[in-house]
Amino acid sequence: MKNINICLENQVYDELVKMLEEMGQSPQSFYESYTKTVLGDRSRTLVVCTSHEDEALSKREKAKAFQLLEKIKMSSIVSLDYGQERELAIERKLKKS
Repeated sequence: MKNINICLENQVYDELVKMLEEMGQSPQSFYESYTKTVLGDRSRTLVVCTSHEDEALSKREKAKAFQLLEKIKMSSIVSLDYGQERELAIERKLKKS
């Protein structure tokens, strides 16, 4: 078994722990479940944010990056129905539980 370390801002971690407690889940079980879901799907959308305003991209750079992402997305050979994919992933997860 391998160990991993994840650094989160204190507020984000506190919110996550509170949400997981309400769901009756531990951070450990959440990370394991999320990892297995990602591996099963072989893809997962990630959003990366930073609070360092002085390091933020300019509006032009953001627009350029967004256009590149859209170009890549539109050139994808596979057209996905995200609602259907989500339902199938949930069904698979429930069957494994």
